[in-house]
Amino acid sequence: MRKKKSIIGLIAVAGLAAAKAAPLATGVSVFKTEAEGIVVSYNLSEDAIVTADFMTNGVSVGVVEVGGDVNKVVSSGERRITWRPDRSPDHSRVMAADEVGVKLTVWPKTNPPDWMVVDLMVKNVLQFYATSNDVPGGVGSRQYKTTKLLMRRIPAAGVEWRMGKENYNYGYDHYVKLSSDYYMCVYQLTLRQAYCINKTSASTFSDVVDDYWVLPLEGISWRTMRGGADWPADGHTVGDGCLIDGFRKWTGLELDLPTSAQWEFAARAGTSGEVWWGADVSDAKVKGMANCASAVGHPVEVGSYPPNPWGLYDMYGNIIEECLDYCCFGSVYQELYGNAPTVAVSDPEGPSSGECNVTVATGERVRVGRGGGFSDATSSMRSHSVTGANVHEYKESNRWIGYRLVCPLPWR
Repeated sequence: MRKKKSIIGLIAVAGLAAAKAAPLATGVSVFKTEAEGIVVSYNLSEDAIVTADFMTNGVSVGVVEVGGDVNKVVSSGERRITWRPDRSPDHSRVMAADEVGVKLTVWPKTNPPDWMVVDLMVKNVLQFYATSNDVPGGVGSRQYKTTKLLMRRIPAAGVEWRMGKENYNYGYDHYVKLSSDYYMCVYQLTLRQAYCINKTSASTFSDVVDDYWVLPLEGISWRTMRGGADWPADGHTVGDGCLIDGFRKWTGLELDLPTSAQWEFAARAGTSGEVWWGADVSDAKVKGMANCASAVGHPVEVGSYPPNPWGLYDMYGNIIEECLDYCCFGSVYQELYGNAPTVAVSDPEGPSSGECNVTVATGERVRVGRGGGFSDATSSMRSHSVTGANVHEYKESNRWIGYRLVCPLPWR
């Protein structure tokens, strides 16, 4: 015998668009079965992402032990979500369906939730969550540093903002506007995450750090990451067999490195100062917020320092993050963005070639590095700070350079 409870009044719909009716969940009811526990049944009008917030006594209890047609792309038709409070010590006392409320949110696939989890052990599996509190195990869970990618939606579409700083060493300040949101990995790409794809990763620091699997990936070149394809000439095309190609084939997502503008917008997290936490840039403060000027001389586990307001860890320090753009300073940069103090540049891609005014001993072309690393001074821990030193396209075994992945929207 099952007891039903109508909860149509608790349905929410996200991403309404004037030109097209949003997907809807109708005919929603809650009941209990011996085999499945609390069950939510609903009818979905079209394929969409569905999230759920379970409540007892009007208080949210999260999504622990929740399964079925939820937190993913769900096909249209009759669907059901299950919740097993008997398997959760905090909610095991919930015995009847009439003690439970649920808020369903239906998201168009073109306007997904803020948090996306990408499985690196099971192919083409994505999960979506409305808030950081809904992320299984919490944002700090080890799984998001090893066998899954946790990505945060960056609200960039149409925002006009000032990039850089009024000093040629930092690329001049200029206005930028990005045309769309994108997802960015919450953590720097780790050795274990790369191993899930290529099975051959090794750490320069495995002899000095016991748990090196959760260190940022380093020691491989931009070319190894993206293959022989050039940016911006070849766009987001990557070479067959490179590491990012492996991630794409496994996940079905067009993952890539960020542009320098995407990186800085995410690092700023809506702030306009030199650092995201305020005005204090004293050595003591910066060392408490980022792994820099490191006495130990190596990167540490990703996520060991506080995140920025958008939940991104290690945007300053730990390892320099390589971006897509060719690196340039001085007159070349000024030529690119000279009008930008008054006219925003849309989706900047950097110089068209690597023949910029950056001189390196090897003569190799150089890409933009962002965020500074474990050995860099506290003064390099800035949202606007750029480096080209040692960020060579072909140089392997570079222990200072790492990576962070982004995913465009629409995400597939």
